[in-house]
Amino acid sequence: MELWVLLLTVGFVAGYLILAGRITALKREIAVLTSSHQVPERQSADVAPETPTVESEPQEPTPETNEGGSVEDVAAPTGARSWGQPGDEEPADAAPQDAIAAQVAHQGASVSLEQKIGTRWIVWLGGLMFALGGIFLVRYAVNEGYFGPGARIFMASLLSIGLLVLGEKLRRAPSLQAIANLPGVAIPPIITSVGIIIAFATAYASYALYDMLGPEAVFILLAIISVGSVVLAAVHGPILGGLGLIGSYATPALVSSDEPSVIILFTYLTFVTLAVLALVRLRAWWYIGLMAVAGSAIWSLIAIFFVGHPDNLVMLSLYLPLMTAAFMFTPLTPDIENADDLQWRRVLIGTAVATFGVLSLLFVHSEETATLALLSLAAYGAIGAVAAFRVHLLDRELLISVGLVVLTLLLWVPIGAIPFELSDAASRGALSPPGVPSELQFYTWVLALFAVAYAGGGYWALSKVSNRGLWASVSGTVPIVLLAVVYWRSTAMETSMAWGLVAGLVAGLLAYTASTCRAHERGSDGAVGAYATAALAALSLGLAMVLRDAWLTASLSLLLVGIAWINASLALPLLRWVALLIAGIVTLRLTFNPALMSYDISTTPIFNFLIYAYALPAAAMAVTATWMRRHKDDLVVQCLEAGAALLFTLFVSLEIHHWISGGDLFSEKYEFGERAIQTLTWLALSFFYYRLGQRHGRSVLTYAGEILRWLGLAHLLLAQLLFGNPLFVPTFVGDLFFFNLLTLAYLAPALFTGLYSITAKERGDRQTSLWFGGATLGLLLTFATLQIRQVFQGGMLPGGTTSDMEWYVYSIVWLLIGLGVFALSFYRGGRDLRLAGMVVITLATTKGFLFDMAALTGFLRAISFIGFGGALIGIGLLYQRFVFPPKSSSAPEEAQ
Repeated sequence: MELWVLLLTVGFVAGYLILAGRITALKREIAVLTSSHQVPERQSADVAPETPTVESEPQEPTPETNEGGSVEDVAAPTGARSWGQPGDEEPADAAPQDAIAAQVAHQGASVSLEQKIGTRWIVWLGGLMFALGGIFLVRYAVNEGYFGPGARIFMASLLSIGLLVLGEKLRRAPSLQAIANLPGVAIPPIITSVGIIIAFATAYASYALYDMLGPEAVFILLAIISVGSVVLAAVHGPILGGLGLIGSYATPALVSSDEPSVIILFTYLTFVTLAVLALVRLRAWWYIGLMAVAGSAIWSLIAIFFVGHPDNLVMLSLYLPLMTAAFMFTPLTPDIENADDLQWRRVLIGTAVATFGVLSLLFVHSEETATLALLSLAAYGAIGAVAAFRVHLLDRELLISVGLVVLTLLLWVPIGAIPFELSDAASRGALSPPGVPSELQFYTWVLALFAVAYAGGGYWALSKVSNRGLWASVSGTVPIVLLAVVYWRSTAMETSMAWGLVAGLVAGLLAYTASTCRAHERGSDGAVGAYATAALAALSLGLAMVLRDAWLTASLSLLLVGIAWINASLALPLLRWVALLIAGIVTLRLTFNPALMSYDISTTPIFNFLIYAYALPAAAMAVTATWMRRHKDDLVVQCLEAGAALLFTLFVSLEIHHWISGGDLFSEKYEFGERAIQTLTWLALSFFYYRLGQRHGRSVLTYAGEILRWLGLAHLLLAQLLFGNPLFVPTFVGDLFFFNLLTLAYLAPALFTGLYSITAKERGDRQTSLWFGGATLGLLLTFATLQIRQVFQGGMLPGGTTSDMEWYVYSIVWLLIGLGVFALSFYRGGRDLRLAGMVVITLATTKGFLFDMAALTGFLRAISFIGFGGALIGIGLLYQRFVFPPKSSSAPEEAQ
């Protein structure tokens, strides 16, 4: 079993060697390209004709080149010569080296398949086969029994030492130094790596196969081999560094013990990690640092979830913050701001901060008595803050650290986590905060200490950092978030005057800090705005605590007005985006609000809960948009205007439903009368938004009016004409003439569609004007027809017998409507109106010939046709007189 583990380890190492070799080859290709790019420039400079030039100051050597050297020549520190980095002294065979270097510079970017096979793949394959051959040799000797265990281990040790010596000898060979820049060639590191692998396998075999070494001895031996490979990496390159790192972190897993020591384990891991980080900083191999983060995280997870040793709690509480500090401060060299590899350094720091923050969270949640874990979490937060304080570029890492600390405290289950001393004091009432259950007292004090630490530390740092807005935001936000967490845990979001007073006290302190911040050296617009916003947030939270759950949205909307007022004085861009975020939360909460079902709205029409739940946020957004527009008209203002229009529309619609349903906002009934009122309301609001947007140049309101208009018309078409028409669906529309639901459902909407048609015509949109004009005429005909039906049939339109008089009235009314529209065309001077009138008259005439001739009898039939005939003759006279008058003719002679 142990042999299979060893073989898997070797396979993993081989995979790493291939990947590391590819990275090294890419770096060398970049160096070759740089050198080949500079050679033609120097040659062209040598042969260029002499031309008058302006003297310029001598330039400093760039980091990329150093007197014709490669990139790695400059990057390597003094005294640290690795493979592919020749020293300053000239080798004996300089001429061959110059020829090879010229060949390297001449190669260019393209590499043939033959070159890849001959210089890269063969080397890697040979190294892998060499390592496997050593392992198979040992296995063969075991199976055949040629040598005893001691002889086998001795010969394998000699082979390993020989390979290590050969690798070092080849590294110093002048002929191989000359081809160090050839892409893909890394023979000395490969041979040295094979020697390390065989040494590792030999040491493990002496323990696992032959029992020649005890656990303690083999652990020390494997550690020496692993750390030795890390040291050799300083001169042989990152291949050995990664190999040593893998071996170092795999060593504790390969050695078993009857009495495992957590102290020894974490001491060893600390030593190994610090050694790797020293190499990482020396050679700037930041990706090796990422591998070290992974190794440390894996062992930490094992210790958190699978190790039940009594020393585990103490060692983890020391190891996690120590590793956080090591990984964060290793890349923080004095010249980090100007470093070429700044991005890689930030990746390493950010990865370490996120990884050890998550580990700290898991550590806190895995311990029943979390005192030491909380101390470790506090140290983690302090390390992140100190690093960000030293280097202002680590703003992102500071936010990650703070966010993970707050998340840990939020998710921590404090039940049973009270130390004995604090529990006794709490039982005596000495440490009992008011309104906090006994099992949450320790939890409350812990969060209070974290809040004070972040608030005070952030305020203290303001005078010494450049990004004061960020530090002020952390200082003001963390106490409010932790206060909300304790309030939630203690009261389950029930109203509490005591907690409201605490929130008010915090708001007052933050407001005082904002007022005094500008007057001192800590002051800046960003810091003042951050503290002022935090004060408003604390005040809003206090209102939510004192009043009721539903007031949380209302208090957030009031916070918008406060932000707008502060922005009017300070003009801080950050405040505008904070306002946009809050407005988005309020809008989404009120638009998609399942909690609305649980609110006590009361049955009073209009003056009920909906006013402060919807009307108040809509008004707050409108006021905020108006104030912010005075400074800048941007996306934030447009979103606030859109939110105000949406919430006000929802408020009116919900009030209508609440009123018609008798106070039951959640009634599923949606009768014809309510549908008519909702349609009329949407059309009215759409016209109001549209005209307001046109008058004040607010495109958002204009678009809101158009969207609401089409929604209203779609609702009218579907709910009142096609599927909810009272002519087909039994619906009581009222007994009174004109003053009934038909007027609301059809005549009143026709007025708004007529206004839309006129408005579209005024702005020159003839097509839209025709559409809305046709809708208006259709609604008028529908209203007139259904109103006639209501006069003859009563409040219920379906059923009943249609009398001759009812048929006759239909014809007369349709004809009068057509004549009215036709006559209006002469007043308005519109051909479209004249044609519309002719369409209605044609419709009425068609009805007369098709239906009246068969359905009417006697006097009504005669009167109907006489009326139609007179109307048509009159229309013909109007056409001859006004539409197409006879043209004036010339003299008779000219006619002849």
